Amino acid sequence: MLGSLILIIKQGVLARLYFIPLLCLVVLNGCDSPSAKLTGYVEADWVYVAAPSAGWITELKTNEGDTVSEGDELFILDQEQQTLALQQAQAQLLQAESHLNDLREGARADELAVLEAQLSESQTAAELATKELKRYSQLTKQGLASKEQLDLADTEARRSEARVKALEAQIRVAKLGARDNAINESIAARDAAQAAMAEAKWRLQERKVVARRAGRVEEIFLRTGEYAQAGAKVLALLPEASLTVRFFLPQAQLHRVKIGQTVDVYQDGLDDPVTATIRTIAREAEFTPPVIYSADSREKLVFKVEATLPTDIRLHPGQPVDVQL
Repeated sequence: MLGSLILIIKQGVLARLYFIPLLCLVVLNGCDSPSAKLTGYVEADWVYVAAPSAGWITELKTNEGDTVSEGDELFILDQEQQTLALQQAQAQLLQAESHLNDLREGARADELAVLEAQLSESQTAAELATKELKRYSQLTKQGLASKEQLDLADTEARRSEARVKALEAQIRVAKLGARDNAINESIAARDAAQAAMAEAKWRLQERKVVARRAGRVEEIFLRTGEYAQAGAKVLALLPEASLTVRFFLPQAQLHRVKIGQTVDVYQDGLDDPVTATIRTIAREAEFTPPVIYSADSREKLVFKVEATLPTDIRLHPGQPVDVQL
């Protein structure tokens, strides 16, 4: 009686030992079956919007779940320092332009009036000196004036004429602008001031951060009143057509897929699949045994595949799905 019971138990144990490998073989063959579904999950290509420079967040223009368009304001950083820098750059540009205009225009009208009055006076004096020279020349011929008086009259006439020429030259110079080197130097200073003002305007505009892509605000990391370091993530956007499905394909089925091929994606609760387009196939296996490949080790090799999902689906990042080739 006892011997029969032991024999029955031994037969049951042996049956289980043979059944377990057989079950594993069936499961593995099912995974390699062309019609088998592969397990995957939804992944998102996030767009993280960061602060271009450090500062306090003074206003948050959006909330989680909002849909924003390209160019919409997302958040604003404090602007006091940038506003002062712009005012300083504007004042420096005005100063540079005024200096350049002065160099180009020459003397002012009042300065020219003074020089012209002095020229008129010198011309009158020169005419009088010329007349005196003629008079003393005749008197000397008549013996009524000495040679010394004639020489003095001639010297005065020459000096008056030189004074007129000097004043005429001063007026010509005053009407001209500065020398070319001075004007070129002033032009360079003006251009540098313009560039500084443009940079100051740009820095002020960068304090208002706008969306560079349309999408949905998924998460906000920093809020009004918090200090953002330069490059710190403030919020995350989920653009349209940015969802992908990621799954791992056994190496035995790698020959069945290619870039641009479509696959069916099944989600829980819905019977109809969603069509996704394969965009990347990994060049290397995800799990590589540290030994020479054998028939058994090759079964462990899988390759990561990513497929782009359409825009009009209700899937969420991290959601598990099934994929069928």
